[in-house]
Amino acid sequence: MNITIGLFAHDEATALPGFLNTLFRQSIFGKAGAGLDIRIVCLANGCSDDTAVIAERAFTGILSQPSRCSSVSCVVAEIKMASKANAWNELVHLHARETDEYILCIDADITLVDEDCLIEVVRSLDQAPQAHVAVDRPVKMSGGWWHKRSPVSRMASMLTREKNRRDAIGPAICGQLFCGRAKIFREIWLPTGLVRVMDGFIRAMVTTNCLTTPEEQHRVIEADTHHLFEGYRSPLRLFIHNRNLLVGLVANFVVYEFLRDRVTPEAHAGELISALNAENPLWMSELVRERLSARDRWRFLLAYTRRPLISGIRSSRAGRLLAGFLLALLRAPLAVAADRQLRLGRFEW
Repeated sequence: MNITIGLFAHDEATALPGFLNTLFRQSIFGKAGAGLDIRIVCLANGCSDDTAVIAERAFTGILSQPSRCSSVSCVVAEIKMASKANAWNELVHLHARETDEYILCIDADITLVDEDCLIEVVRSLDQAPQAHVAVDRPVKMSGGWWHKRSPVSRMASMLTREKNRRDAIGPAICGQLFCGRAKIFREIWLPTGLVRVMDGFIRAMVTTNCLTTPEEQHRVIEADTHHLFEGYRSPLRLFIHNRNLLVGLVANFVVYEFLRDRVTPEAHAGELISALNAENPLWMSELVRERLSARDRWRFLLAYTRRPLISGIRSSRAGRLLAGFLLALLRAPLAVAADRQLRLGRFEW
């Protein structure tokens, strides 16, 4: 079985050595991966530090070790554009092999604590023929009880509570780590201007066969394993992160509507995006600016802001009403900041 593993790295010179140490302790590179032919591609996109050099040096040292049970090859791809979406396109359509059965996508700043994480994700997908993508569980690292109960942590929980309820209808794709069938990924192209909620865009393409069929939730499954990631501890960084997510959600909605109007039996969304990327890499930003009027922006943003308050009112419980009111207050400045980004067409941050 052939597998390509894509490591997404943007200015990760500091974190990369530690990440690679945990990566190569994975059982997929030992007895559990016997018979696998693995190609690792480090996608150093838009880096201004020594990420590519450090990756090359680490790969050389690791490959000199004779104890690998699986066949492993490594390559570093330096990409000028600082865009994870563009790097994903290059991974799938340029660096992955025609003989690959699976493509694993991993961010180079996470921590792999379960040594069976990668092999479990691959096995779960291999044993579920109805599924196209397998994910694990992302777990936020904590600095102790003081961080768990900090105002920033509580704010993050409030801002993401509704998202978690939506994800209950089926596993979400977390862009930090997921595995997909190569033949399915080859049908998908991402807009080069797509910065945030890339994982949501991929999920939409996977579960709707590139917008040609109704959504099929069973196409994404969750393996019984997890990885760790560092959460935001700064209120400003948390605010910017959630603003960017909101901008991405609105932008994706506009793009979905645009593509659905043009999808035909002869040309699905992936093919349309590939042609648009080749014609104009900035087409997504221009489309959102042109199609999203001020009235449309605020209709979406006001609905986002008021939703927790309306939910609290309908619950008829004082605690839920208070929580909904506070969450609406938190979301109001996010909506204002997101509107400014959308108005100016700023998607590269």
